[in-house]
Amino acid sequence: MNENGMAKLLTAKQMVQQLSGCISYKLLLKLSNEGSIPCLRIQRRFFYNVDAVAEWLRRNTSTPAYAKIKI
Repeated sequence: MNENGMAKLLTAKQMVQQLSGCISYKLLLKLSNEGSIPCLRIQRRFFYNVDAVAEWLRRNTSTPAYAKIKI
């Protein structure tokens, strides 16, 4: 949220940069077209709320098996 209480929306390219390689541009657009990832479509462009996408990624990605091993 910005100082006006409104969520900041990013373009697909900006969202990929924000996620620093966590997801590719092509995959982001594919998920957007499918309606799988939270986004707003205005004509042919997609816009993303950083917090909503981060939460979606947290809920929809699994933890690698090796991360559960305690040494």
